[in-house]
Amino acid sequence: MKRKILSIAITLVLTLFLSSCSKDDNNPVTPEEKPSPEQPATPQLQLPPSVSNSNDPHAARAESFVAMANSFSQYGAFFTPPEGSLAKTADDGNWDYTWTDGTLVITLHYRVNGEEGYSWEVVLNGTEPNSGVVYTDWKMMDAQQNSEGTSGSMTVYEDNTTNPEFEYTWTNDGSGHITFEYTSFGDYGSKVSITSNSDNSGSMEYYEYVNGQYVMTFKLIWTSNGGEWWEYDYQGNETGHGTF
Repeated sequence: MKRKILSIAITLVLTLFLSSCSKDDNNPVTPEEKPSPEQPATPQLQLPPSVSNSNDPHAARAESFVAMANSFSQYGAFFTPPEGSLAKTADDGNWDYTWTDGTLVITLHYRVNGEEGYSWEVVLNGTEPNSGVVYTDWKMMDAQQNSEGTSGSMTVYEDNTTNPEFEYTWTNDGSGHITFEYTSFGDYGSKVSITSNSDNSGSMEYYEYVNGQYVMTFKLIWTSNGGEWWEYDYQGNETGHGTF
């Protein structure tokens, strides 16, 4: 993630904590009238001991990608308006929340789309205090989720553009079967796909963006008893294989 995106992310998190300690007397909506938006039900992946306790470097690689997948749940904070935020209803079930950090105005558009589920959109206006970057209706990130909470997606955009920087999608059937896919864009993009099952089996595939397409260069599968891995070159030829 670019430095400016990280700066904005840190600012937003700090704003959530600081604003929750203050009261905005000009808030036109009383706490009883202002609902708390649903949060994306991002699942948490867990590797079995056969992987997490292994000394194999390829197992450690799987652990790092799973840790990355689990870290995306922290983005839910961006869809939690601070207690002192202004709120207004767009129509039934749909709300717009606004709060400030100095000269930066942060707006959360929260939508309840009936049986289709929920959507969130974070928009910035004004000047970011740390970097001095000026934003005009810039959509920093958005997310969608079905009404059952069994699938969803999130996209974060490149600073001050409409170009996606990275996105992730997930599914969770509630019985232990979870899928996760992370895609970063640009000339040095990559993609990670992870599947986790209730019987402690699973798989992970890593792709690199080469000549306009994502090419798989690493694959790992595991069970409760161990794992197996493969490495490939950009032409799809196997260059390494092993078990642990």
